[in-house]
Amino acid sequence: MSNHQEHLVQSLKKHTSLNLSRIKCLAEIVLAMIKCRTVNLAILCQATPCDTKSASWYRRMQRFMAEVSIGWRVLALMIAQVMKLEELDGWILHGPN
Repeated sequence: MSNHQEHLVQSLKKHTSLNLSRIKCLAEIVLAMIKCRTVNLAILCQATPCDTKSASWYRRMQRFMAEVSIGWRVLALMIAQVMKLEELDGWILHGPN
């Protein structure tokens, strides 16, 4: 596991109740999105650094997207932690309208 993936996995463990397998899958998806600069699953499955066949990884990402839901609050807290915003005073988080 890469250093970036390990850091992301540790952050996701703090903020979600997902099991380790799902957390690792989400970390792979996030890192692939950053690398490829897209959310297209067909392209993302080509960027994953594992020995799994692209079709298998594509199906795994489809199942993940269909079965897992991450709340806006959890997502906002994770982003704040990664961006070190939690150390700043006086910021306000607004939810979707």
